[in-house]
Amino acid sequence: MMPDFFDRLKVALADRYELIRELGAGGMAVVYLAHDSRHDRELAVKVLRPELAAVIGPVRFLQEIKVTAKLQHPNILPLHDSGEADSFLYYVMPYVEGEPLRARLSREGALPLTDAVRIMREVVDALAYAHEHGVVHRDIKPDNVLLSSRHAMVTDFGVAKAVSEATGQEKLTTAGIVIGTPAYMAPEQAAGDVHVDQRADIYAVGTLAYELVTGQPPFTGSTAQQLLAAHISNTPEPLHTHRAEVPPALEHAIMKCLEKRPEDRWQTADEILPLLEELGTPSGAVAAGIGMPESQPARRKVIATGLAVAVPLVLLGGWFVATLGGSGSAPPRVTSTRPLTSLPGLETSPSWAPNGTRLAYVSDEAGNLDVWVQQLAAREQVNITPDHLGDDWHPVWSPDGEWIAFFSDRDGGGLHIVPAIGAAPRRIWDAAGGLDLESGLAWSPDGTRLAFSIGPSLYIIPARGGAAEQVSLPREIVRWKIIDISWAPTSERITFVARAAAGLSTSTIWSVTAEGDDAVRVTSGESFDRNPIWTRDGSGIYFVSDRAGTPDLWYVAVDARGRPRGEPATLTVGASVGAFALSEDGRQIAYARQTMRSNIWSLPILDRVVTMDDAQRITDENHFIELLALSPDGQRLAFDSDRSGNADIWTIGIDGTGLRQITSDRAHDWAPRWSPDGEAIGYHSLRTGNRDLWMQPVRGGIPVQLTDHEAQDWTISWSPDGATIVFGSGRSGAVELWRMPATGGEATQLTTIGAVWWYPVWSPDGQWIAFSSDVTGYAEVYVVPAGGGEERQLTNNRWQKGFPIAFSADGTTIYACGNTTAGLERLDVWAIAVADGSARQLTDLSGTRRELFNATTDGRRIYATFLERVGDLWMVEVAR
Repeated sequence: MMPDFFDRLKVALADRYELIRELGAGGMAVVYLAHDSRHDRELAVKVLRPELAAVIGPVRFLQEIKVTAKLQHPNILPLHDSGEADSFLYYVMPYVEGEPLRARLSREGALPLTDAVRIMREVVDALAYAHEHGVVHRDIKPDNVLLSSRHAMVTDFGVAKAVSEATGQEKLTTAGIVIGTPAYMAPEQAAGDVHVDQRADIYAVGTLAYELVTGQPPFTGSTAQQLLAAHISNTPEPLHTHRAEVPPALEHAIMKCLEKRPEDRWQTADEILPLLEELGTPSGAVAAGIGMPESQPARRKVIATGLAVAVPLVLLGGWFVATLGGSGSAPPRVTSTRPLTSLPGLETSPSWAPNGTRLAYVSDEAGNLDVWVQQLAAREQVNITPDHLGDDWHPVWSPDGEWIAFFSDRDGGGLHIVPAIGAAPRRIWDAAGGLDLESGLAWSPDGTRLAFSIGPSLYIIPARGGAAEQVSLPREIVRWKIIDISWAPTSERITFVARAAAGLSTSTIWSVTAEGDDAVRVTSGESFDRNPIWTRDGSGIYFVSDRAGTPDLWYVAVDARGRPRGEPATLTVGASVGAFALSEDGRQIAYARQTMRSNIWSLPILDRVVTMDDAQRITDENHFIELLALSPDGQRLAFDSDRSGNADIWTIGIDGTGLRQITSDRAHDWAPRWSPDGEAIGYHSLRTGNRDLWMQPVRGGIPVQLTDHEAQDWTISWSPDGATIVFGSGRSGAVELWRMPATGGEATQLTTIGAVWWYPVWSPDGQWIAFSSDVTGYAEVYVVPAGGGEERQLTNNRWQKGFPIAFSADGTTIYACGNTTAGLERLDVWAIAVADGSARQLTDLSGTRRELFNATTDGRRIYATFLERVGDLWMVEVAR
């Protein structure tokens, strides 16, 4: 480059970007670290070399490169901007902390096989997505793969395509530059073929993978011409001659990528993915001879994937060779996997007919949740509850195959049964508005009773209707929400999940008798465990857990009471398993491969009720956000997000710019709240093994632990003067509000209502604290004097879920999330008058698949997290 290149470029881009320093240079471009002053963020600006820019010209280049801006995939580094300035052609990408794969290869040489397979899988997944959208990379190499937070991101996607398309040739001989890198170039590229397609990327993946496994590319040479000739004429040495332990399946996958003729290679990236995904599971890896990393406890866990994207559960032909939970029985073998549904939207909650020929499930294909039945042999899908415009959910098949029980918000909400052949449903129990999407439901093995849950309560009812009797549960269980119920097949025991009332934090699987006695912990409560299902002989329990990162299928051998006989063992890795069901003969598992993400939106507060048509998106990622809080100056939002693999605290401007990570511990951090001066964020964390309160200076520094108690402490809130904090805690044996000095010290109990949950919210004058409680059976808003005293119920809206989010600046109004209708938790935002508890609806969020999860407001705009669920049903066959 000319000496004045940097200075010229800096001046040319000054109106948009402040160039800071050079980060690196390649054959086609130089990359600079830059500051985006408009959005207060750091970016990477790549500038084409002048000789290349002169050949291309700006119009054709910008025309072609804008296609890549549409690529949105977790393993593709996105394109933010592109343009021309003073004859410079440039494009802009996020500046991501990490290192190029080239740097790791240079430092370590050949990688561990588990890492090599993981990187290959993520690169191939990115390619499959790009190829589907008509984009061929044409320059896959270690320099264009960025490693960040243990994940691979492909960079410069489509840039080589844009250059070659703009010039109409694969080689720029006039500029003396070859599009592509000789060491990784497909033979047809090396020969100058203008008809290069996705199979050139597959060849490049083979060369990349060859280097990951052996530490060197398949061909070497002292000149570019020697390398290009080798790709056209020479045959690479077999991988096992360099590394004897390479599994034959992995060697076959890589060597087929390196076939000379495009028609002899894998034809699409989608063809390679199943093999790589199988090698990425414990069963496939062990069968192939690849050592898998040990799973870690939830609060120090190794993350298998940092984004909540759906990954196919591929276990074809792989034996589960680990002894599952030490049961001593032969481990199961999965013989096939296949999709069951492909409808748009959400399909979930599968339930097998006893004869294994039909499957009931929930789908929103008709615009609301209905119960569908699929004949597996004919692939015929029938909506058996189409008559109701509301929601029906959680179907369970009776043991005789004649009936399906389900929840519904029809007729005020309740428990219904419908003949499996289809007919009018009949309500057998009136829920009186208490149900939600997570209410558990299970049929007893003899078919005479149904067990179901509402909030922290477990009930049993005769299967054809009658009085529901509440099961008396131990005190250590009733303070939690009961979900995911199943009966043991060989005893009068019920298994269920107990978790905190909000969010996806942690949960415990319990086993009790039908009378609620003899409670047994099946899992420890250090991770999010759910959906326990007994094997048909009662010797083990399958369940879903995120203890190794993503929601996957696990198994633990148990005795007749449900006591574990050994440690749980994982059966899948990165499968994004949602609800699942085990067939009557134990040979088939149907599961929902589900993506659940939440993002932040803003809505105005107007004189009319607003809808999603008025909403503006602030974040758009495949991550999960539970709770958020607005900074005292109203300019930034703090939120918890699992975008880095586990829940950490992040901040972002209300305009969606200036994203910053505040905490980075491997343990989960949740529920941020700002200090009144905006200098610190409080949150609760599992860093010590249970929930304690912590405080992190916003500008950086060492986090401070505020509480250290054997009970659970959560949802911190500062007084307006910053001197006092209140928080929820179970240290009295029930969930109550406690207060203590903001600097730490002795805590005193503030409420005695017996069931407090969600954020406490201070009034602007510091005299009152608003909170939510479901002590009456409905989640209503209460207030209590900040100095202690009698609680006062403010609302009587019969909310199934209601909680305050903020006071107005003048203290006359409490903003709250709530739902006054029976059935699902379709939350809206309300303005509640402190004087009399009357509520005015501010939003109407019905008619959308997005569900309001949490919100905050400054009285002018509402900032809310919305939950989105998408999923299909898949099936695997299990032999034991």
